[in-house]
Amino acid sequence: MALQSSGQIKLSEIATEFGGSAPHSLSEYYDKGNAPASGEIQLAADFYGTANGLSLNTTITFGEQTTKLFRFNRGFISSSGRTVGTLNDVGPNPDSTLNPGPTNTTAIGSLASTNAGLATVEAIYTRHGNGVTTSIQFEISASTTAWTNIKVTHSGTTFTYNRGNMTTSDNQLFTINTTTGAPFPSSGTGTFQINI
Repeated sequence: MALQSSGQIKLSEIATEFGGSAPHSLSEYYDKGNAPASGEIQLAADFYGTANGLSLNTTITFGEQTTKLFRFNRGFISSSGRTVGTLNDVGPNPDSTLNPGPTNTTAIGSLASTNAGLATVEAIYTRHGNGVTTSIQFEISASTTAWTNIKVTHSGTTFTYNRGNMTTSDNQLFTINTTTGAPFPSSGTGTFQINI
């Protein structure tokens, strides 16, 4: 469960969330929560709202890219997302006007915060369009299953996607085929949550 977001925070509460060996010292918690890898650690600034798992509640600004005629990615893809710079959706006839060849993907949209504790969010987007099954792609920077579900709110409705229903080969890129709540909008804002 995430630590509180206001009020006094104690080293014992940090130890309960992140573990460690008694007697506890702040140096045990470098690179935990929002703490730096070295230097000064501040209890409130570095640990408010953090958890020993993936946890995030932030604003998403939706973006869109066309990967092929009538095929789209919508949502957030950071410049470090594994899709960026790759050829996406290769067409069978690259010279055809109606079925052009692949397009290099680019970063789209944004998250107000990408720090989810144990990993950074690198992408949350839908792939959809002509000839593809609509899917949600969720990518993080480190291999972990320390989360339960993600929630995306757009157009006044919240859609929940459970980790147990997603496929993954490396616990970094998670995929679920869906017709509920997808595709994401091509622009505008919403909320994005990761829950432990």
